[in-house]
Amino acid sequence: MRTTLYVISDLHLGGAPSADGKPGFQICPPRTQALLAAFIDRLPAASTNSDVRLVLAGDIVDFLAEEPFQAFTADPGAARTKLGEILDRTAPVWNALRRFVAERKGDLTLMLGKDR
Repeated sequence: MRTTLYVISDLHLGGAPSADGKPGFQICPPRTQALLAAFIDRLPAASTNSDVRLVLAGDIVDFLAEEPFQAFTADPGAARTKLGEILDRTAPVWNALRRFVAERKGDLTLMLGKDR
């Protein structure tokens, strides 16, 4: 069986756009999210003789970009809230990942980032 592998790292999804429509404190603003989602949607589907794997290699979400800005969000409820806001604001990316796995039978690996 042949495997086609795609690797993307350091998406840093998170952070609210600024009030003036500029990216604000976002490394991956909405336009870039749309480009990323389109890329994911163009990945090939798995077939009987070929697997397709997408690896998101660390630093997928960026809690540091979320208010309140903290080095670490220790409270589980606050962390869930931040994650929910990130997922809502970056839905195009997560929806494309869902389609890749559910519709095209791709394999998805999510890796944690490493603190230095």
